Amino acid sequence: MVDAYSPYSQLGPQTGDRQPSGLEQDEALRRVLDRQSDRRRRTIHQHLTQFGYNQLAGKPDSFAPETNIPIPPQYLLGPGDELQLHYFGRRNDTISLVIDRDGMVYLPDVGPIALANLSFHDAKALLAQTVRHKLTGVTATITMGQLRSIRIFVLGEANHPGSYMVNGLATISNALFIAGGVSKRGSLRHILLRRGGKVIRDLDLYQLLLHGDGSGDQRLRAGDVVFVPPIGRVVAVAGMVVRPAIYELRSRATPVRALLDLAGGIIPGGDADHMQLDRLTGDGGRTLIDLDRRAAGATILRDGDLLKVYPVPGRFEGVITLSGRVKRPGTYGLTKRATLRDFIHARDDLLEDASLDYLLIQRTDPATQRLSILRVPLRRLLGPEGDAVDLPLQNHDRIYVLSERELHPLDRVEVAGEVRKPGSYPLSKGMR
Repeated sequence: MVDAYSPYSQLGPQTGDRQPSGLEQDEALRRVLDRQSDRRRRTIHQHLTQFGYNQLAGKPDSFAPETNIPIPPQYLLGPGDELQLHYFGRRNDTISLVIDRDGMVYLPDVGPIALANLSFHDAKALLAQTVRHKLTGVTATITMGQLRSIRIFVLGEANHPGSYMVNGLATISNALFIAGGVSKRGSLRHILLRRGGKVIRDLDLYQLLLHGDGSGDQRLRAGDVVFVPPIGRVVAVAGMVVRPAIYELRSRATPVRALLDLAGGIIPGGDADHMQLDRLTGDGGRTLIDLDRRAAGATILRDGDLLKVYPVPGRFEGVITLSGRVKRPGTYGLTKRATLRDFIHARDDLLEDASLDYLLIQRTDPATQRLSILRVPLRRLLGPEGDAVDLPLQNHDRIYVLSERELHPLDRVEVAGEVRKPGSYPLSKGMR
């Protein structure tokens, strides 16, 4: 026989060697339902770090820009740069020309030529044309020799601010690397390049770190100042995204959708219709704002916001769950005519401490979503009369086999009054 009842009502008579009390039955059911509820609860981890800072961290003086690469045509020449002239024709040799502090080079048999502040492309054209006009029967090709060193300054919220010598190919990001990177008090979204007292570049390092876009990473000149201002407004995203982290905002009107883009988007298994914004209130408290994919495009972030992206419920269809004191707990696929004995048909399927009085099946009505508990006498199910108490299983049934300890708690005795240690104690045989 199988009894059905609401989880909020008391169990009726039991089948077995001992009849558990209604209190024991209710307590066993409460533990079963609590365990199932714990497994269904959706949580996210919130151990987050600030994005981008470790990628630029280095040791002072540990970085030197590569000098064996082709020199860009737009590279501006200056005092200290070396050029190699290779003659061909009536003359075959190579000479080195170093730009002096006045910006000039002295070409034998020709005279001084001003090259400072010319691009490498324009300087090559000028020298080749001069040689062709001044030296009969001689042509020349020009290559770059030793690059000049320049002094620049890295100031503000860098890990090691100061003055540094770099070569002429150094860029803003190179300077930051030499200075040990940006401290976590500094901004990655507004790196300022000052030249001659004016800001000529406001570099957003997120473009480089997230998209590999180095177009704003400008080359430095002697005397340039790379300034790292204090960090701006920060928000965080945790849960089911590609890069959970703490991010800095560049503009004030940044929607939640833009934060998801910074984090690489929601990963498979993330629930775009179940997000929450943990926000500071004006009185120092916190509040939660529920968001879906539509609201993510319209909700503007505030300083200190934490966006939580939860996993999808992950509810399987056509399955049952077997748990408790069984040897092979887990979730199993449900065939069309599956019954309880297909999953528990012998004592060997159970652990040694499993109670044979009865097992529980938690079932949800698909139409009303009403929860009910079915009680099946387990001893009879495993015996010769098992077919009489067997029953068909339904989608999302949860089968739970109780232990003897769960079903039959130890008898206890209460000691109170004028004693040294009042309390509840196990009642053993022969106790007085």
